[in-house]
Formats: sequence, C-alpha cells, structure tokens
Amino acid sequence: MSDPAQDTLQQQAVQWLLKDEALAISALEYLPTDFFPPLFKEAFTGRQTNLVRAMVAAWPFHCLPMGTLMPISHMETLKAVLDALDFLLTQKVRPRRWKLQVLDLQKAYQDSWDGQAGGIDVSYTPQVLSQKQTMEHDPEHEVKQPLRVLVDIGLSGECLKETDKYLLKWARLRKGSVQLCCRELKIGASHVYTVIEILNILDRDCVQDLELNSWWQQGNHAWFAHCLGQLGNLCKLPLLGICQTLFSGNSAPPDMKNCVTEPVPQFPNQDCLEHLYMNDIYFLKGNLETLLRCLKTPLETLSITHSQLSQADLNHLPLSLNLHQLTHLNLSSVVLSCLSTGPLHSLLKKVAATLKILELEGCRMKVSQLSALLPVLSQCTQLIKINLRDNDISMTVLQDLFHHTANLSQLILELYPAPLECYDDMGHVLKDRFAQHCSELMDILRAIRQPKYVCFAVSTCFMFLLTEIFISMSINKTPALLQLTGQSLLRNQALAISALEDLPVNFFPSLFKQAFDGRHMEILKAMVAAWPFSCLPVGALMKTPDVEALQAVLDGVDMLQSQKVPPRRWKLRVLDLRNVHQDFWDVWTGTQEGARSSEPGSEMQVGKSLPRYALRRRLKVVTDLSLRFHLKEHQTRLLQWAQQRKGSVRLCCLKMNICAFPVETVKEVLDIFPPDYIEELELFTNQALSFLGHFAPCLGRMRNLRKFHLTHIYLNTHRDVSTLTDTEEKCVTKFLSHFSKLNCLQSLSLDGVYFSSHHMKQLFRCLKTPLESLRITLRQLSQSDLKHLSQCQRLCQLKHLNLSGVVLSELRPTHLRVLLENVAVTLQHLELKHCRIKDSQLSTLLPALSQCSQLTRASFYDNDFSVAVLKDLLQTMANLSKLTVELYPAPLECYDPMNCVLVEKFAQLCPELLDILTAKRQPKTIAFVTRICLECCRRCVYDTESRL
Repeated sequence: MSDPAQDTLQQQAVQWLLKDEALAISALEYLPTDFFPPLFKEAFTGRQTNLVRAMVAAWPFHCLPMGTLMPISHMETLKAVLDALDFLLTQKVRPRRWKLQVLDLQKAYQDSWDGQAGGIDVSYTPQVLSQKQTMEHDPEHEVKQPLRVLVDIGLSGECLKETDKYLLKWARLRKGSVQLCCRELKIGASHVYTVIEILNILDRDCVQDLELNSWWQQGNHAWFAHCLGQLGNLCKLPLLGICQTLFSGNSAPPDMKNCVTEPVPQFPNQDCLEHLYMNDIYFLKGNLETLLRCLKTPLETLSITHSQLSQADLNHLPLSLNLHQLTHLNLSSVVLSCLSTGPLHSLLKKVAATLKILELEGCRMKVSQLSALLPVLSQCTQLIKINLRDNDISMTVLQDLFHHTANLSQLILELYPAPLECYDDMGHVLKDRFAQHCSELMDILRAIRQPKYVCFAVSTCFMFLLTEIFISMSINKTPALLQLTGQSLLRNQALAISALEDLPVNFFPSLFKQAFDGRHMEILKAMVAAWPFSCLPVGALMKTPDVEALQAVLDGVDMLQSQKVPPRRWKLRVLDLRNVHQDFWDVWTGTQEGARSSEPGSEMQVGKSLPRYALRRRLKVVTDLSLRFHLKEHQTRLLQWAQQRKGSVRLCCLKMNICAFPVETVKEVLDIFPPDYIEELELFTNQALSFLGHFAPCLGRMRNLRKFHLTHIYLNTHRDVSTLTDTEEKCVTKFLSHFSKLNCLQSLSLDGVYFSSHHMKQLFRCLKTPLESLRITLRQLSQSDLKHLSQCQRLCQLKHLNLSGVVLSELRPTHLRVLLENVAVTLQHLELKHCRIKDSQLSTLLPALSQCSQLTRASFYDNDFSVAVLKDLLQTMANLSKLTVELYPAPLECYDPMNCVLVEKFAQLCPELLDILTAKRQPKTIAFVTRICLECCRRCVYDTESRL
C-alpha cells in the first residue's frame, strides 16, 4: 500500500540532499534504494554533475534508463555519467550495492521514472531482458559481462550530434568492456566511410531497424553491402533516395573500382527481415529479382515507391515465395500504365488471405487495367485499407469496384480517385461536377454496405499545389483518415500551410499533433496563427520542456498578431501551456472514445478555471510555473517573450512553485505574471526572514489564491523564534498580515514551518474565509497553538484535517477534541499519523470521533495504542458508515523491548482487530501498519487483500 506521508518525506529528503551536494554524495553508501531514482532525476535535470557521477557509480539497479531524462542532449551530464562508468570499469572491487549492467540512452520507457522507484529495476528493453535473467544469480558472471549501452543513432550528412560523437569515441576506446547497442540506426547523406566506422563500433547483432537515406553513388552501396550482411537480426530495412553513380570506374577511388562496375549492389542474405521499404531507388529496374532472392524469410511488408520497374520485375513478384504472406503491399508512384498488370493480379490472388493494406496510389493505371484487378480484390477479405488515388478510373469502373468490395467487412479506410468525368479536356477540375459525382458514388456505396471512412481526391494541381478532397465518414469514426491526411500534408510543407485556409476544422487537432511529434516547426507556426478553436492546449503535448516547439508556437502567435486582418476562421483566445487537457488530443486524434462538440477546446472548456476577467479579448497564455533554484531555458524564453508583448498578451500562471529561488527574481517574474491569477502557491525557502519580508506585498496581490503550501520555513536558525529582533518581527508580521487579503483561500498547508505561538495566533486571526483543508505537519505545536486552532471560527467547516508528524504525546488532548467536535459535521479526511498519541489521549478523543459521521478516510498509524484502546477506537469507527480508507497502527503488544516487530504476534492480533469492524460493517480499504524498521526502512502491513 502506498504511503502518501512517506512519499512526502522522501521528496523533502531529496530536496535537502540536493542543496548539499557533498552531503548527498557521502550518504549514497547507505541511502535506501527507493531514494535513488527521484534523487537521480532531480540531480540530472538540475545538471548537478558531481552528484550524477557519484550516483552512477553506486547505482543499485540493473538498468539506468537515462535517455528518457534527455529530451535535449547535454554534453556535461553525459560526460559525468561516462566518467562514472570509467571509474567502475577500472575497479577490481566494485561498490557494495552496484548492479548496473545496462545504460539505456534511448528516449523511451518514461514509465521508469513516472512510476515507483522499484520500476527502474525491471524497465528493460527486450534485448536486455534475457541477459538479466542469466545474471541475477551469478555475481561472478555479472562482473565479467561487458556493460551494455543502448542508444538510437541518426546520421544526417556529416553532422553527427556532439553527444553521439563523444559516446562513439568513448565506446571505441573501451570496446572490450563496453557493448554499444543501437536498435534503430538512421543514415542520411553521410559518407560511407563514416557509416562503416560507426558500424565497427556498434554491436551489429542489436540493429533491428536500419533506415538508409543517402545520395551515395552506386559503388558506395556495394561497398556498404558487406556490412549490411553482418546485421543478423535486421527486421526492418527502409532504403530511401539512392541515386545513380556520379563517376566512372576510372575516376573512382582505387579500392572501389570493382564495386563501381557492378550493375546492382549484391545485398547479402537477410534471415530475419520482415519489412522492406524501397523508395526512389535507381537500380531497381531490371534488378528486382536479384534483390528479392536475398530474402530467406517471408516478408510482411513490401513497399516499392517512386521507382521504375520493368515488366520482368513485375513478372517476378508473384513468383517470389517470400512474398506470399504479405500483410502490406505498397506500389505507390510506380507507373504501371505501360505494363501488363497480370502479374499484380497473380500476386494479389496469392496474398488474398493475409493482405490488410493495399496502396496503389499514383500508379496511373488505366480503366482496363483496374477492371482486370476487380475480381481478385473481392477475395482480399482481410483488407482494412485500400488506396487507389491518382489512377485513371471512370464512374462505371468505380461503381463496379464498389460491388466487388461489397463483402470486405474489415475495410475502415478507402481512398479513391475522382472519376475521369470530373475533368475537362485540359485536365482542370470541374468542381461542381466533382461534388455531384462524389455524392452519387457515396449513395451507391451506402446502398451496398456501410462504409467507415471514404475519401475521393482529384489529382494535385501543380500550379497551386492544392488537392480537392471530398470526404465521407461514418458515424463510427476512427483515426485512420485523419492520420493519413496529416501524413500526406506533412510531406509537403508548402502544401500543408497553403491548405490550412480550407482544411476541415476537425482535421486541425490531428494534423497539429502529427506536426508537433514530427518536429515540423514551420507548419506548427502556421497552424497556431490559423487555429480555429478558442483554446490551444499545447502543454499536454510537451511531456518535457521543449524550447524549439515552444518558440514555434510563440512565433505563431506573433505571426497572428502582426496581421491587421486575422484569418477567417481564427478563434484563439487561450494558449494553454499546462500539462492538462490530454483528453482534448485523445478524443480529437481518435485514441479515446468521446463526443466531439462543435466547438472543441472552447474558451470555457479549457479556460474554465480562469477568473472571469481573464476571458477578455486579449490573448491569454496560461501556464504553471516551477521556480526551482534557477530559471530554466524554456522559462527564460517564455518570460522574455511575454515581457516584450505586455500590451497584446497576458501571461496567466495558475499554479506556482517557488523553491530556494532569489526573491528579487521572483518579483521580476510576478511583474510579468499578474499575481491575481495565481490559484495555487507552494513556497520553500532557506532565507525565510528576508524572503518573507520582500515577498509579502506579492502575496497580498494574490486575491484568487485558493491553495497555499508553506514548507520548511525556519524563521531563525540560530536563535529561538521568540527572540526575533524588531526588524525580523516586522518582516513576519507584515507577511502574516497579508493573509487577510486572501479572500478565496480554501486550503492551507504548513509543512515543517516553525512559527511561534504568537505568530500562529496572528495567522489564524487573519483568515477571512472558512478553510476546507488545513495541514500542519512535521513541526512542534504548543498547548497554546492547539487552543488557537480550537477557537478559530474559520476552521469550523474543515473537510480535511492533517496533523501528521506533530508530536502530541506531551500535550493535553482537550483542545484537539474541541476542534474535532467543531468540524464533526463536515470533516471527511482525518490524518493523525506519526503523532505519538497515547492511550489516555485517544480515549479523550473517542467521543468526538464518534460524531464525525462524514469521514471517508482516517489514518492513525505510528501512534502508541495498546490492544485494549485500539479495540475501543475500532468500536467507535465501526459506526462510521462512509469510511472507505482506514489506517491503524499495530498495537504496542506487537513489539519487543527493543521495539522490534513480533511478527507472529502481529499476525495473531490483526484478524481479531479486523473482526471488530466486520461485525458491524464491511470495511473497504483497511490496514494495520507497524512502525518503520530502521534497518530495512520498511513496514509490516496487514490488510484485507494481502494480509501480511
């Protein structure tokens, strides 16, 4: 069972360690393993390289998935990690708890850091899992095994990223002790020597996906073929854009003369290849048979696009046994108008039982050719997508096609060309006729079966780079057409931008998300300027800070505001940079079912938490802001942009977190962020007196503040708080006085905040509205403090009361009883963990607890209750029918004189205690919990599910 209080303590401990790097490094030897992931994540993102270096050397898990923390490569942190590995590799005796076998630099497996700490140990890529199984019980073998570094590498020109260069050089020098594994390797226009040199560094058995996109000459590819043959586990091979040789054999380098004279590179046998993509390949014509002979296993995907094929090439397709199980066949932009399509007919017949996707776009097939294929298309019963755009088809043939596909019940996406009757003699589109014929065709199709997505498109007008599209969708929408349209537009930036004016509104979210994921920054910019909804929740797409994408979005706003006449359909009023409203993208891109309103992302939907006056005409940029130690690059960029545009844009921060941040910079930030928009504020500072004094006026302006969380505020670290100087006293008084201006405050949290009794009294007197939630934890309360709590009229409507970590063992419980009686009608959550309440004190509280009829959650663990008094408590709680979560301490009888748990006694008493509750009602979630063991930092828990 998760312990929220323990999680909070862990977070606070991590923050304290980060403030003192030397202390953190010295503590690693004995630090609980659960602390490693959150501490490493904070140190890494904060670029505390010394701490990162030390943590890698002591890493207690098999795998370190560091790539997910590097949205943008950073040389210094990478060097720190590799330096730590160097240190380990030179040690004969490694650190006691060190287990690291895999350094994962791939940008995947974010759940490793988002989930529980223990998840790090099992968040392996499939390639590593088998290795882990053989190592866990063999420490000697674990030391001898080379360290594996997982990475994806992309080569574009000769511009290899600096971090990749450094990593490759580092791995090359340590080849005997480090194994560099690259699952996805992309090669684009890089010199063949460079590529082969990199392949010599990589573990070639790990490469599963190789994308080759280059303008190498013929000989270069032949020379590279030898290396390709050594990629024994290659599953996916896209070959993109391979041009003809630019020099003759005599002018070639001496060691390549023989290669240049070969008509086609002899690609070696591929034993695992499942997906083969060949786009714009010069040497295919007349040589396809030679290439397909290299296949040793059946392909699932064959894609030959934008290439020339001869009749002999086409004839060989149905003869290749390894093409008889295809699920995806793509021959787009392979011109078939001058060829016999008989072999294509034979191939379709052979793959009819397995084929799911058929793409013949741009093949320029004639009416007679397509008519010949219709009978075999009716046999492809597994088809889910068919694309016949840019072929010459008449109305009659289209009607025949629909009748032949009447039984294809799996079809969800159908893309057809506009019939020939939609063009005039010059090839120009007759728009009225296009709309008329498409409507007629849809009526025919609906009379035969119920289609899902159907699209008719005319040929592209090269003068205007536009494509007329007629779309019909069924009620049961799927994302396929949105995805396809987006992919088509994104291939041509100019086309995409020019199409925005007439693009259906429903296509905008899907296209925007695809442009964002594909890093199409110019298209993003244009889409922001043309956004047809009131709100753009772009923050939900930024899982990690993304400076480049943020700049593109801000540039789009600038583009919009520079136009005297805004775009016809533009409605943008709120740009939301918070990581919320994921459902907007899930619904509109089809990943989640849900109703789509006619005005998705409306101002009131996404901006509903803004004050009413925030919904005026001026564009609002809404964000949450975490000011931790120093401004991050994306925050600086946003603030500078907003400061320069104060007259036309207002930045609205709804949730602000300030942690050890200079008060002068905070005030500068609040000059840009109107403080009256802030609804949640968390404040942590180690310079309390000076900070609170300067920050007080800012607090007074936060008139919409609803939640205020003060954590670890020490008014004076050298003297008792009762001996403050006059100046210090004025600072505190000034700060507390501004609580009287917080007219919307509903939740107040004081974690580890050391105010004097006088200051606590002043604070509660300044409250102007009833609180719903009060949290005072990890601090001392005096008898006077409890008295103030019980007398404060603003605390009589509390729904949540949390006094965890407040030691009450030496205080009289009378005032706490009065407070519970005051809130009995409204209280829903009560947290009294770690309070060291004794038997006599609990007995005093029982009558008040019995009145709390609205309680849904109660937590009492880490208190000193005997079996007898704990039974009285359970008898009282048994009458509270709304309780859904109950957490109780193990009774004192479960410990020996050394405070060690007597497990058998604990297991014996817990069922008896549980029976007291079950005799009156059926508890939903209940647990009896021991104290934390100081040796293992864990507890024994008895609950209704797991027992012990």
